Amino acid sequence: MTSGSHSPRGSYMLTAKHEVYTVATKTQFHQRIKGSLQETEDWWCLVVEDDGTTCVEHEWSHVDPYGKRAPRAGTQRIPVDDFLAGDHDTAAKDNLAELLKKSERG
Repeated sequence: MTSGSHSPRGSYMLTAKHEVYTVATKTQFHQRIKGSLQETEDWWCLVVEDDGTTCVEHEWSHVDPYGKRAPRAGTQRIPVDDFLAGDHDTAAKDNLAELLKKSERG
């Protein structure tokens, strides 16, 4: 810096924080899109947490194209065994079972 010049920099203090972030992997194994305007969408993913626990994440977005009902959207996590044994989309359950078989072989 030359004499008489002005620095736009202020003084900053950096504080180190130790935070632990969990990392999950998601593998989409099924999707269902219904309606002529594709207004009803559902997605299913197998989630494997960094500690090895698994669950199914079901995400949905259902919109009434005529505006008579409020849009519905959300996400739900379900333990894998509960998903396979429960009253859930049959094709999604079949796709999950196939994915689990492949991962056991792999």
